[in-house]
Formats: sequence, C-alpha cells, structure tokens
Amino acid sequence: MDTLAVTSVTNFILASEMFFLAGMMIRTPKGRFSAAWFWGGALFALASSALIGGIDHGFVEPAGLSRYVIQRPNWIVVGLATFCVLLAAGRQFLAPRWRGPVLAIGAVQALGVDPWRPLDRNGLYHVISVVGVVFMYWGGQRLKVV
Repeated sequence: MDTLAVTSVTNFILASEMFFLAGMMIRTPKGRFSAAWFWGGALFALASSALIGGIDHGFVEPAGLSRYVIQRPNWIVVGLATFCVLLAAGRQFLAPRWRGPVLAIGAVQALGVDPWRPLDRNGLYHVISVVGVVFMYWGGQRLKVV
C-alpha cells in the first residue's frame, strides 16, 4: 500500500470515528446554541473535513485531477478549526505548562514531521487525531448544556 492509500484510509477511519462521536454529542440533551451544542457542530465539521480529505487523497490526487477546488477550502477550514479547538481545549482543560506541548503535537502536520514511510505527516496527523478526538468528545461532554 502506498502513502496516498494509507493517508486516505487513515482519513476515512478518522471521519468514521468522528461522525460517530459527533452523533453521540449531538444526541446529548442540551440547550440550543449552548457550548455543547456548538461542540457537536465542531465535531461534525471536522468529521466532514476528514471525509473530504479521504476523497481527495484516495481518488482526486491519484487520478491526477486538479485538487485546487477540494483541497484549498478543506485546508483553510480544518486549519482554523484545529487551531481554535486546540486553543479552547488547552485554556479550558490544561494547566499552563501543558498547553505548549499539546499545541506542538497538534501541529505535526504543519511542521512537516515525516518519521516513517508509508506513514507520512498526513497519516501521522490522522493517527494522533484518532486518539485526540476521544479527548475532544470527553471534553465536550463536560461543557454547559444551557
């Protein structure tokens, strides 16, 4: 299996997990427009982004099609969502000394960390995210629902 295939598969695994967790979060009773309500929306948006990434890396990129239309908006949305979620979660749940290391782990894709083949920086980011979204879900369960 080549790097693109591994990246696509890790994206689809991440998207599946996130859609499941988003559904669990969305079904939790909560007030409309509460922090928990928005958190469910954030999880759903991130799941959608992972799905788009899987389609991009698994079908668009290998076919040699122009990736501009699918890739650029996805990068902007996922970058902004990741940055905001990490900052919000860090300030809410972490002691100040842990905020920097957690933000650094969340930036491995942007930093170009590429330690193992065929798992490149994209696949490594997805593997880290598979663990991270569980913490996002647990944190979201602790948000105010009114």
